[in-house]
Formats: sequence, structure tokens, C-alpha cells
Amino acid sequence: MTIQAENNKLNIKTGEELILTVFAPKEMYVNNNNIDIDDPTIEIKGFINEVTEQNQFYKGGGYKAMKKF
Repeated sequence: MTIQAENNKLNIKTGEELILTVFAPKEMYVNNNNIDIDDPTIEIKGFINEVTEQNQFYKGGGYKAMKKF
């Protein structure tokens, strides 16, 4: 399952924190044994300053590991 936000200019400043809340319709995951609802995989992709290949960043992993990020 992929939930994606596009055209979302947040302008986060250095040192600022931002909580992004994402909701998925339960029909997408209820009774699906292929989804680990206790430790889902999370990917964060974005760009710094401008959208170019050189300014791209990525952070990904299981939810439990990401909580320590």
C-alpha cells in the first residue's frame, strides 16, 4: 500500500519539528496477512531547497526503527 503526498511545500526550517499524520482506509489493510500493522515499513523521500536529483534525500525502515530517528 502506498500513501503519497504531492505538491506539499512545508518549508521546514533548521531545528524545527513537524508531525505528519497519515490515514489509510481500513479496507486497505484489514484481513491482509501481508501487512504487518505493528511494524509497517515507512519511507520518507524529499528534496532540500529545490527539486533536483542532487538535492534528494531518503529515510526508510520499519516503524520501530524509525521511532529512534
